[in-house]
Amino acid sequence: MISVQFPALQVNRLLHAQGRGFELPIKHELFDSRIADLTLLLWDEARQGGPRGRLYGDGISLALLGLLVEEHGACTRPEVRSRARLATAQMALIRDYIDEHLCADLSVEHLAALVGISAAHFSRSFKASFGVSPHAYVTERRLCIASRLLQQDKFMSLADVATGVGFSSQSHFTESFRRKMGVTPGRWRLG
Repeated sequence: MISVQFPALQVNRLLHAQGRGFELPIKHELFDSRIADLTLLLWDEARQGGPRGRLYGDGISLALLGLLVEEHGACTRPEVRSRARLATAQMALIRDYIDEHLCADLSVEHLAALVGISAAHFSRSFKASFGVSPHAYVTERRLCIASRLLQQDKFMSLADVATGVGFSSQSHFTESFRRKMGVTPGRWRLG
């Protein structure tokens, strides 16, 4: 049995719910492997102290809430679903803000507020506009800057590179770098 509790205020902010808020009907003997997988990802992230940052947790939370709404009858304020993309000016604003705040603990909610839309709508619009989730985009930007730093400053420690681009630890940086680039940061630096 899995039990997940989201604070009502957080759910309402993420989904821009008003009035009734978020309600999940009681169902017995429900099994959905997607819910289990998302919940376990959240648990693992929390257990490790949140090394991937708020964007990662927000993204999983939104996916879990969306699944509960779409597939399992949870209800909230009716929201007009849109496949709309962000406007060019909004994209530029978000891109610049992320680049200037790579070391910050960015959140979907904060990025959405910059362009004046709900977190749920922002996540969909961001993915439609950039082709990846906000968390994936930020990770790619961090890795791009890190790869340049590794080549430009041969004496900067890997830990300093990791924290300099916003990773919570050198191990998280190394894991992400190896997954994306196919080699460890140390190997990358050697050419």
